[in-house]
Amino acid sequence: MSKKRKKWPENCVWPAPIDPYNGGESYDPDMYLDYNNDELNEMMEIKEYFDELVEEEVLDDEYHLMDAGHEWIPEKGDCYWYEDSFDMEAWHDDFECMMNQYYIPCTDIQNDPVCMIREITGYTFVNENLLRQAFTRRAFAIEYGLDGCNEELEFLGDSVLNMMVTHAMVDQYAELDAGKTEAPFYSPYDEGFLTRYRSTFICKEHLAARATELGLDRFILYGSSENESDSAKEDVMEALIAAVALDSKWNYEVIEQVVEKIVSLQIQRPNSQLKKSYYDIFNAWHQRKYGVMPEYYVYKKSEGNYECAVKYSASVPMNCVGQGRTRSLARDDAAFLAYRIMYNNGLWLDLSEADMEPDLDRSINQLQELYQKKYLEEAPEYVFEEGIDGTWHCDCICCGLSGFGRGESKTKAKKKAAYGLLVLLFKGSGITKEEWERKMYRGFL
Repeated sequence: MSKKRKKWPENCVWPAPIDPYNGGESYDPDMYLDYNNDELNEMMEIKEYFDELVEEEVLDDEYHLMDAGHEWIPEKGDCYWYEDSFDMEAWHDDFECMMNQYYIPCTDIQNDPVCMIREITGYTFVNENLLRQAFTRRAFAIEYGLDGCNEELEFLGDSVLNMMVTHAMVDQYAELDAGKTEAPFYSPYDEGFLTRYRSTFICKEHLAARATELGLDRFILYGSSENESDSAKEDVMEALIAAVALDSKWNYEVIEQVVEKIVSLQIQRPNSQLKKSYYDIFNAWHQRKYGVMPEYYVYKKSEGNYECAVKYSASVPMNCVGQGRTRSLARDDAAFLAYRIMYNNGLWLDLSEADMEPDLDRSINQLQELYQKKYLEEAPEYVFEEGIDGTWHCDCICCGLSGFGRGESKTKAKKKAAYGLLVLLFKGSGITKEEWERKMYRGFL
């Protein structure tokens, strides 16, 4: 008997679960696609086997044995062989039941959660019902009488995420030297640093932000009394990672690729932490401009040597193959090459209506004006250093670019650095003049 449940909410992004043994969707075997489901593939092999027997005239078009009464046993699918014929009806019922066990029917091709999450994660689920469970909150499950929610998956996903981040950090921050017999494993960074740095990837704030950036938050099934929250987004990210681990049968390479993609697992050297990586910079630019994230394809060329190609939406020639000794470094290199293509083609910014030209005396205020008018996504950052000769050096950093200035006072160095950044920003918008660049280079002196 079917379980009685509260009526599924209207316009829900997920269709309601169905009982595969009592109704469900109808599926045409001829329309079946191979999604690496071993059980369904085995079912299809049985049908293909009997179809071949029809072509070979061992069976007739109704799957009856041509030589009736002759003792004959099929090589496969004997459970469907009854009274000298293949029981197609029983096979079809089992096939549909199995399809409903694993797949969620698509109700809206434009907003199908399974397809959209597949695009975001790069992973095709074998059991799509497991995917829906990863987005089901406890309050929703109780309210609509579901057997479970994503809480069990959260616990598992938290452990998997910790392991994946730790592995990536060890690759970057530590080494194993078999020649050192007393302590073969070595890292120049202490436990405190490693723990703090790992927390930047597994903390609630980061995971919730990534869920929002990727658009995964819109698939969360909240109870009617719940409000959207960072905690729920964090839980879903962990549950999704666990679902991938289980569904892929703990395929480490698959889990690693999904975690790197959805968590943005871009491990950097500590001395570069004050600046964003080009991977982060290019991704944020691409998301703002095109509404989607660029796609990265990382390949292991040899031990300690990775290559990465990046696919982006801009209509300019693509030749962005980054290299690095880790996946993260290869991706960052590819993102930098893509950024340079956008910059060199004047596509990085649009300052055509800014109604200003770089002016050395007003450069600091001009940068602030561009930021206030939303031409720049972030405020410029100034970093000072006093030289041994008493002069001041200044870096002005913004939008992946850096202007540099040197002067006998902080103010003069700051103006020159701001002017240099302005010139670079306009050049990244396809607007440049030789006199601007000459003055910028003089600012270095």
